[in-house]
Amino acid sequence: MFTVVGESAAGHRSTVPLLPGHAIRISTGAWLPADADLVVPQEDTTRDGSQIRVDLAKFGPVRPGRWVRHRGSDVQAGAVVVRGGVCLGPTDLACIAAAGHVSAVVHRRPRVALLSTGDELVPIGQTPQPGQIVNTNALMLQLLLEQAGADVVSLGIARDDAEAIRRRLESAPPCDVWVTSGGVSVGDHDHMPAVLHELGWTFDFHGVALRPGKPTAFARRGQQFAFGLPGNPASSFVAFWLFLRPLLRRLAALGGNPEAPRIPVRLRTPVEGAGRRAHYVRAQLHDDGTATALPTQVSGDLTSMVDVDALLVVPPGVDQVPAGTVVDAIVVEPWCRERRPRTIR
Repeated sequence: MFTVVGESAAGHRSTVPLLPGHAIRISTGAWLPADADLVVPQEDTTRDGSQIRVDLAKFGPVRPGRWVRHRGSDVQAGAVVVRGGVCLGPTDLACIAAAGHVSAVVHRRPRVALLSTGDELVPIGQTPQPGQIVNTNALMLQLLLEQAGADVVSLGIARDDAEAIRRRLESAPPCDVWVTSGGVSVGDHDHMPAVLHELGWTFDFHGVALRPGKPTAFARRGQQFAFGLPGNPASSFVAFWLFLRPLLRRLAALGGNPEAPRIPVRLRTPVEGAGRRAHYVRAQLHDDGTATALPTQVSGDLTSMVDVDALLVVPPGVDQVPAGTVVDAIVVEPWCRERRPRTIR
C-alpha cells in the first residue's frame, strides 16, 4: 500500500520529496521524481482516495528501470543525427529540429530545361489534326524529372527546324541539364545533334545498343549536361531510368547507388531478346517474386507503360528467355504504385 503525495505532469516537474511508502502520480513524458525507484502502470494498481495498491499479478516481476526512458538514451552527445547524402524527409527534419537547429545546409535541386521537338506535336488539351499527336512526352518527362528531385523549366515545343530549335535552347535560363525529346535520330528532320554541336556541346555518345532507346544521345558543355531522348515515349521512359535519373541523383549529391534498385525475379512468361542490343522489357511485378512482361513492347505505345513497375533486363545476343528463368528487374516506380486495385472516377 502506498500513499499518493503529489503529481509529476509533462512540463510540470514535481518537487514533493518522495519518502518510503509514498507514491507520486506521473504522466507519460513527465520528469521522474527524485528518489523514485519503480514505475507502475496505472492499470496495474487499484486506488482508494490517496491510497494505492499494486496488483502484482498484473504487474509481474519487479524490475527497476522498467517504463523509464533515460535522458540521452535517444541521441548521445556527439552522435550524428542525420548523415549527409540523403534526401531529407519528415523524420530527418524532425531530428534536425530536435537537435536545436532551425536550418540545415543542403544541396540545391538540379535545374533541368525540357524541350520537345516535332512538327507533329500539339499541346495537351488541343485536338490533334490528322498526322498530329499530343505532346505527352513533356508531361511524362516533367513528372519523372520532378520525382527524381529536379526543378524543371519547360521550353515548350520547337518545330523541326534547326534555327527554331537553336532559339528555344538559347532562351533557356542557366540550367544544369538540358533534356530534349525527339529529333535526335539520323533522319533528315532530326536536327538536335547538329544544333547542340553548333552551340558548343561535345557528345560522349549518340546511339546506344539498347531497345527501346537506341537514338539516345549524351553531351557536355563545361559543367552542363544534355540528353537527347528519342520521341517514342517508351524509349524516353527507359532512357530516363538508365541514364538521366542516375545523373540527377549524383548532381543532388545523394549517397549510395544512384541507379534504380535491381531485384531478381522469375518470369511467368517468356520474353524476347533484341539481337545485338540489350532489351529492357516493360513488366509488372507480382508479390510472389515473379514478373509478367506487358502484352505490347512497341516503343510508340503509351499504353505499354500504364502498368509498368519494372524493366526486365535481357542481355545482348539472347533470342528468347524462357518462362521460369530468373532475370534482373529494375524497379522503376516504387513510390506511386500500390499493390491494390484502383478506380478512376
